[in-house]
Amino acid sequence: MKSILCPTDFSDPSEIALEAAARLARHENAELLVLHVTPPLEPVLGIASTLEFEEGVREEITERLCALIEKCVPPDVRASPLVSIGQVVVEIRRAAERQQADAIVIATHGRAGWARLAFGSVADAVMREAACPVFAIGPECAARPRRACLEFPFRQVLCPTDWSAPSERAVEQAFALCRRYNAELLLLHVVEPPCFTVSELEEEPVWRKRHREAKEKFAALRESQPDTRNAHCLVECGDAAQEIARVARGEEADLIVMSTHGASGWANGWRRAFGSVAQKVLGQAACAVLVLPAAPAAAPLPENAGAEAVKAAR
Repeated sequence: MKSILCPTDFSDPSEIALEAAARLARHENAELLVLHVTPPLEPVLGIASTLEFEEGVREEITERLCALIEKCVPPDVRASPLVSIGQVVVEIRRAAERQQADAIVIATHGRAGWARLAFGSVADAVMREAACPVFAIGPECAARPRRACLEFPFRQVLCPTDWSAPSERAVEQAFALCRRYNAELLLLHVVEPPCFTVSELEEEPVWRKRHREAKEKFAALRESQPDTRNAHCLVECGDAAQEIARVARGEEADLIVMSTHGASGWANGWRRAFGSVAQKVLGQAACAVLVLPAAPAAAPLPENAGAEAVKAAR
């Protein structure tokens, strides 16, 4: 990695993410870019122009970012402040594109219930829309003693798979990480409880059949990819997100590697109502979650994207 972007809103969770980003930047010998996005500014009486007012806000936020960098980033890590004005998710994506960031490190506040439905989560939106990998720090991970997020080197990497194309790419990236850090790879498939019919109950139980099929797929994977022969493969039954978080905690995983989905795998017909498995895992995991983009990089944003988004919202 050459460049790592870490958005911050000056909250405690974002400070923890910045500390994790600093550890990653030090390990990769990469430049750390610390970004704060402020909403579009309205004209103020007594100020000659909005541009003059924005310049004053930029200077003030830059000073706060410099103080934050001094507090959270070791002196041997190259770090620079960035300030953007506009819609938060749009500006984070634009900054990642302009700076050619190899990864984004971001924290989520774990907002739930009506607040999440009304306002959404910036971290969730960044995970869905970013063209580069996103290291996400959830509330359970941030609450760990001594804030042990992204500790290097990794010793145990967990990669859940639902056999979809996006999760296959996540498995490939997990292999690469384990080779690089000489870490142990744990592959997991979760069989979610189905709705049984009378005919199915008379035959082999559906969950047992899927469990057997998953074992067969892992065996085929070992044959087709020699690197996986040393991987530990698990098949569990239950809610996908809960089981992934539970296994990660029980196996003391240092990192979970997942991919966002389109309409396949666990997300088929289910994501629209309850959100993606990756989002739910992030809310429960006791370690960082590396979320990989499921699709190729999106087209660059136009320069007026932030202004158009704000205009549309109004």
